[in-house]
Amino acid sequence: MSPLRVSLTFALLLSLAACQPHPPRFTGLSTLDDLRRASPGLAAAFAPGPTSYQLFDCSRSELLSLHTGRASIARIGEGASPETQKPASIPESEDGALLGRLLDYQSYSEPTVCDFEPALVITCQTSKGTYRFLVCFACSDISVRLPSGKRRMVHMVPELRRAILRVARGIYPDDSVLKPLYRKHRVWQTMKRQQHRKRGEQNGCRERLEGYLSCQQRLALAVA
Repeated sequence: MSPLRVSLTFALLLSLAACQPHPPRFTGLSTLDDLRRASPGLAAAFAPGPTSYQLFDCSRSELLSLHTGRASIARIGEGASPETQKPASIPESEDGALLGRLLDYQSYSEPTVCDFEPALVITCQTSKGTYRFLVCFACSDISVRLPSGKRRMVHMVPELRRAILRVARGIYPDDSVLKPLYRKHRVWQTMKRQQHRKRGEQNGCRERLEGYLSCQQRLALAVA
């Protein structure tokens, strides 16, 4: 067994440590592809690849069924009430974008080492069975429960985390546990809008300057 495999296995045995917000990953590898290249055996235990077919243990037609089917969401864990624990259909205006990210192999990276305390479960039903995605916002990990009984533990990229929060905010706007996460999401959205506005202004200034210089060049040629 290689030193890397030994160190990774030992790190897994220490996974009972308390969960902290966004704890560091135990190998420092940022994507599932990196982990698969460095340690294929360990990667296979978490998330087989290199595509969504291996990750979700499904065929092409089954993956298409997941993409085109309807999904539901429910609150679980701390702060969940009997009412919010009932599955709620994800609006059609949101489910396409959410499922597009949720079912993409590139939406995941190496899982963190922490206790897993999911706050949401997203459920997709197909002819093959039920797929469940248990979402923990404390560490941004997702536990994928497949119809076969197999489980995948992966870490969601920021884009997927934001997509899930956007859906949750529409369904559970007053949830006491999720509300602080919504505020952080709104701050991020405001910052992105300001960045886009500033970039647009800079592009506008650049285009005006280029237009002015081009006009001056044409005038100089005409005079010559």
